[in-house]
Amino acid sequence: MNLTLFQLNDVHGYLNLHQEVFYGPTGPEYRRCGGYARIASLLSALREAYPESLLFDGGDTFHGTRPVVATQGDILPDILNELGIAAMTAHWDFAYGPAHLKTLTDRLNYPLLAANVFHLDTGALAYAPTQLFEVAGLRVGVVGLACPIVDKTMSAHFSTGLRFTDGAAELPGHVQRLRTEERADIIILLSHCGFPQDVALLEGCPSIDVCLSSHTHNRLYTPFVAGGALVIQSGSHGSFLGRLTLTIEEGQVTGHNHELHEISEDIVPDAALQARIDAALGPFVNLREVVGVTATALHRGTSVECPADDFLLASLRAVVPADLYFSNGWRYGAPIVPGPVQLQSRKSQGQPLASRVCARPAPGPGRNLHGRFHHLAGRAAPVWPQPPENRPARRGGHARVSEAAPPSGGAPARHVYRRISRFAPVSSLRT
Repeated sequence: MNLTLFQLNDVHGYLNLHQEVFYGPTGPEYRRCGGYARIASLLSALREAYPESLLFDGGDTFHGTRPVVATQGDILPDILNELGIAAMTAHWDFAYGPAHLKTLTDRLNYPLLAANVFHLDTGALAYAPTQLFEVAGLRVGVVGLACPIVDKTMSAHFSTGLRFTDGAAELPGHVQRLRTEERADIIILLSHCGFPQDVALLEGCPSIDVCLSSHTHNRLYTPFVAGGALVIQSGSHGSFLGRLTLTIEEGQVTGHNHELHEISEDIVPDAALQARIDAALGPFVNLREVVGVTATALHRGTSVECPADDFLLASLRAVVPADLYFSNGWRYGAPIVPGPVQLQSRKSQGQPLASRVCARPAPGPGRNLHGRFHHLAGRAAPVWPQPPENRPARRGGHARVSEAAPPSGGAPARHVYRRISRFAPVSSLRT
C-alpha cells in the first residue's frame, strides 16, 4: 500500500508570491515563489497523482507578515480551509494569547494537535494530543507537539494559563496507545520542536515511522533518519511543499519516495483562492508604498553574517548607545532584492525580529569587552545555506563575536554578537 504525506511548515503569513533566497554556484540567487493559491494548484495536481494522501501544517501559520499580524490571524482561516489540511500544530500562533488562538482554530475544519501543552490550573491537556486517520486502508496515528519554548522564552501573554513541555515524557505513552488501543499501522510525529530537538526525541522513542519537523526552516531535499523514523522539513514562507510517499507492507514502511517542491512563479494560481486572498489583502494596499531603495540584496537566509542582520545591527549601533548588539541568528523573512523597497518588505523582515540591545554605559578609555568574550572572538560560525563546497561536515553551531570598527568621533570599539541555533546535518541539506 502507498500513502503520501504532504507538508507545509513555517509559512509565517506569506499569503502571496514573494522573493526567496537560494544558493547558486556563485552565491545567493533570488526568485519569486510561494503563495497559498499556487500551493493549492500544486496540491490539486499532486493529489491526482497521489490520491491516498494527507496534508499537514507544522505551525507558525497565524503570525508573520503585516496583514496577518494586524488582523491577529483573522484573514487566514477561510483561506486555510480550502487546502484540505488534516491537522496542524503551533508556535507563533500563540502570539495573540491562547484564548484568541482558540477563536481561530474553532473556525478551522481540522484540529490543532499538541500532546505537550497543559492547563496550569487543572493539569489537563489544552488540545487534542493525537488524531487517527483512515487512508488507503491504513490506520494512521498522528501525535502533535507544539513548540516547547512558548512559556519559557516568549512574551508571557503567549502562554497565559498554559504549561509547555518538550514532549519527551509524553510522547512514548501516546505512541504506545495509538499502536495498541487504536491499532495504528503507522505513527507520524507532527512537531514544531525544531530539527535537532526532533532527532533527540526520535532517538528516545524509536517506534515512530515519520516525523514532519518544523521550526528551524530547514530545506531537506533528502529525508533524514533518526530512531528509525524518516524526518522531513520543508523550508519556510510557503516557498516549498514537501511530499513523502511511503510504501507500507504489514505495518512496516518498506520504501519511500520524497520530493521538496518549490512553489515557483510558473505555477498557475488557483483562481478562486487567489481572488479570496486578493480580497483579504485589499485593506493593506498601502504596504506597496515605496519607502526606500537598496543597492544590495538584504536576506536572512543564513544563521550568521547575513546582510539583513548586518544592516539591522549597524542601524542599532548608529542610534542606540550600548556595549553589545544582539540579533537572533535565524533564517526568517523574505529577502529584499536590489531596487525600490516597499513598506511590506520592511515589515516582513522586521516583524518578529526580536533583536535586543544590551543597554549599558559605554566602556571608558582603555576598556572593552574582550576580556569577557575573548574565547569567542574571531570564531566564525558555520552558516546555512552555503555553497556545497563550503559546508562543514558537522552538526551544531556556535557564536561569533567580532570587534566593530570605531565610529567617527573615536568612540570605543564595540562587539557584535550573534546567537545561532543548532542546525541540521549538512549531508541532508541542499539549497
